[in-house]
Amino acid sequence: MIRIGKPLLITMCVFLMACSNGENDSNIELTLKSFPKYEIVVEHFFEKYSIGKIRRGEEVHFEKKPTGWHVSILDYEKEREEVFNQIFWDVNLEDYVEVDFNLKTPNEDQLEVLDGLNDPWITRSFKLYPYYGYPGWNNDVIELLEDSNDLSDSLLNALARSYSTHASNLLSNNAGLVADDVTYDLPMTANALDDEQLANYRKYSDLAIDTYKRLVKQNPDFPVLVGSIGTKLANEHVTSFLDLRMFQNEGEAQKELEGCNYSEALIGMAKNSLISCDTNAILFTAGDNDTYPLLYVQSQLGFRQDVMILNLSLLNTQRYINHLRSKILEADAVPFSITQEQIDGYLRGYVYVNSSSVVEMELAEAMTFILDDNNAVDDFSYEVPIFEIPTSKLVLTGDKFRMPFELREPYIFRSGLMILDILATNKMERPIHFSSGNSAHNFVGLDSYLSYVGLTLKLGTSSKTRQSDESLHIDTDKLYENLVYAFDFSGLDDMNFHDERLLSNYSAVFHKLASALLSEGEVDKAQDVLFKWSSVIPRKRHYMDYAIPELIKDFYEAGLKDQGDELVDHFSHSLNTLLDGGTRKVLDDAQVQEIMKNITHLEKEYRYS
Repeated sequence: MIRIGKPLLITMCVFLMACSNGENDSNIELTLKSFPKYEIVVEHFFEKYSIGKIRRGEEVHFEKKPTGWHVSILDYEKEREEVFNQIFWDVNLEDYVEVDFNLKTPNEDQLEVLDGLNDPWITRSFKLYPYYGYPGWNNDVIELLEDSNDLSDSLLNALARSYSTHASNLLSNNAGLVADDVTYDLPMTANALDDEQLANYRKYSDLAIDTYKRLVKQNPDFPVLVGSIGTKLANEHVTSFLDLRMFQNEGEAQKELEGCNYSEALIGMAKNSLISCDTNAILFTAGDNDTYPLLYVQSQLGFRQDVMILNLSLLNTQRYINHLRSKILEADAVPFSITQEQIDGYLRGYVYVNSSSVVEMELAEAMTFILDDNNAVDDFSYEVPIFEIPTSKLVLTGDKFRMPFELREPYIFRSGLMILDILATNKMERPIHFSSGNSAHNFVGLDSYLSYVGLTLKLGTSSKTRQSDESLHIDTDKLYENLVYAFDFSGLDDMNFHDERLLSNYSAVFHKLASALLSEGEVDKAQDVLFKWSSVIPRKRHYMDYAIPELIKDFYEAGLKDQGDELVDHFSHSLNTLLDGGTRKVLDDAQVQEIMKNITHLEKEYRYS
């Protein structure tokens, strides 16, 4: 665990910024604007300095602190212990200072390391917060902003997220950036928090929710990663709900949903995801919006409580896994064979895959091998034992099926290991689904066994032929039934325009079904699907996505030329409005121009040919 002292004293200039009057709130903005951007700091460092001589297991990191930008070295062989830290850009000087690193040689290439540090998620985090990248960063953000009454939208968002981070840090150090003595030492059981700990958790959880409410009132159109700030507020309620479901009990968790309000459209989308699942299914989800609204409609609306929802990000954590070992609402417990002890702490946080082996191995046999502590690999000298799957070529065998598949990544995280464990233990007895928001690497090589059935993909036992590596099989009968008859599309007219990006989920699946039906010669059913899309996606929306040109092509291919021509006219006008400075723009100009280019090509090919 990283051990560093308390943050350095804030300079008088920064201290004055923490005062609550409007003039000093402006000072906060001015001082923060003086900080150079993360990307510029990283680029400046690597233009001058070399990291060629830092030892194996160590990595360079950057930290945005009240005193300025710091450069540090963390030792990953010692649980991210900090072994070096110096200021690199001084807030008082507003300039770079020398650090104790070797100078870069003229021909030294460090582009690979530079690319890694410029990961979009890292860059985004440094942009979101006034301070970030070191243990206790959120406490410094809270200290800077909590007494200010007139914060900008972005600083209110940063304060809310910092409160939320502190609440989470009280329960666990999963993010790895927690200051000393913040996280409670809690037993791996239900009702883990005592009354004082529970009250303190709720204090910061409530502060996060209240700050998001301030932001919703101040600017209801403020955009965040999940869509609108209203959606983020609702997700924050469910975050607290899920925390207390894991660490306390269902009754205490339910209290966190008081005042939680999702839009009608998001509730409909959550219901449609659950409608897509078979009875008693296990559903693997990927992000906030395909997880939290689903938990809400299950818990508050009593809808499809038989489905067990497993978020793959959270499935990397021990506490989350352990709470899934018991029945939740009407959903049966998850059939894990991996014990608590086998995933204690960082143990089996990831496992390597021996891709050089051509030997096919039964999945159950591979899992037995990985879970045997005697089979640890000792090549890396880490304090936590490392394990390797003996081969990438695995096969799941049941009484009436045989499913060979291949792991295509050099390693898998614990979440992938848990998927494999569920497969080996469950043996396809219980239905398994993946939300359509999952990326391919989450499928652990099972892509060819997945079929679109709605807003989820269902895992089957027969491998399906795909038209390309990017396309997955379409269960046209089930998907047709869901899209045309079963799904609830209410509320789309009243969506906040920042949530309109979610409409692309619908447009994409409508296109997949229409295209599949046309390839099967089912023109009438394809027309039904296209007319349904036209009737449920509001025309007044300015949101565009990359499925629109494909859907226009589907109309032409289905013999609906008049409707295709009308769509070309409608969307060409909308696109031009966006390029002329339309206020409800979600896509940037380059994306809009790319869609327009595709529509223009379709117009030439189908309208005037």
